[in-house]
Amino acid sequence: MIDNSWIDKAWGRSRTIVDSYRFRCCELLVEAKSYCSLHSHESAANLFCLVEGRMDIITLASNEIQCSSLNSGDVIVPSGVLHMFVAYDDCRLYESYYPDGGPNTIGCDINRLFISGKFSDGEIDQLFFDCHGTEMLDVFGDFDKWLKNKVDII
Repeated sequence: MIDNSWIDKAWGRSRTIVDSYRFRCCELLVEAKSYCSLHSHESAANLFCLVEGRMDIITLASNEIQCSSLNSGDVIVPSGVLHMFVAYDDCRLYESYYPDGGPNTIGCDINRLFISGKFSDGEIDQLFFDCHGTEMLDVFGDFDKWLKNKVDII
């Protein structure tokens, strides 16, 4: 039996709706101006499907930062790739996990580099413009600098 009660997170709430040794799906309610930890999964890929709101999935692979908008469509993050989400609005989405390498089971395979949190108004506005290439007065600094202040990996 699945315990699908809501769990409070720094960025909102989550509940598991499907859980097996080969597949897990969670419903997420993410508050505006929040972000999850920068993390990777050893053997599970993530599939994100946004239902409502505006959000980016940010990945870091080979020291290259990429932003993928979840305004429409799904984003898949392979196992081993550092990633995080950033919510610009209140969001509702589904996040699925499935094995794409290593053991053929879903387990506790997460490696976090820093914890979840919330942005100030100026920070979230600047991050959106940095990710999407729009010129704007730099009130926050670019995302590379923000990330470097969080972890020493770039």
